[in-house]
Amino acid sequence: FKNYACFKDEQVLSLVASSDRSHEENIIESAGGLNFNLLRSLIVYGANASGKTKLLEALAFVREFVEGSVKRNPNDPTGTLPFRLDKKTASEPSDFEITFIHKNIRYQYGFSVDRDRVHQEYLFAAPRGRLVQYFERQFDPDSGKEDFNFGASLKGPNEKIRDLTRPNLPGQAPVPLRPHPPLERGTWFPHAKGASLDAKNTHRPC
Repeated sequence: FKNYACFKDEQVLSLVASSDRSHEENIIESAGGLNFNLLRSLIVYGANASGKTKLLEALAFVREFVEGSVKRNPNDPTGTLPFRLDKKTASEPSDFEITFIHKNIRYQYGFSVDRDRVHQEYLFAAPRGRLVQYFERQFDPDSGKEDFNFGASLKGPNEKIRDLTRPNLPGQAPVPLRPHPPLERGTWFPHAKGASLDAKNTHRPC
């Protein structure tokens, strides 16, 4: 993610395991048939006011933006918090992307959002090893128009997605897309059992 809270530049949190085998009990071997290993957990440490809580808030925002979309009204703000110590980034969208494995399939989901609307959103999947597009959504601020592109792998009510998705909601919002299994929130969005992502957006610096 980038341009969120006290993070102006891109930040990456990776659970891809290194070659270090000191704690093998914390390693998932070749998860989902991939050619690399994953970590079961990690520790983030640093000085006070270094951004540890804001990192958790960024993760919590992604989950809330997707799972909480059913409760969001058409004119509600998205809830993002851009980096405000730079005039340029303060008016630019915040960018988020997650890569995860669900039912042995690797997914890549991302979106770019300002306080009022989604500017870009995409979902790719790799059911056979190579990433293919499920959908991509792009807003053109000059024309005020929004464009949806759907990959050949995504079968179903694609036109319904285009018609029902509101500017401040993700394209896989649960209500309009329940009949579309590949995009249904409960089908593909990761539910990290046991993970604590309850950090609240305090709208304060790190």
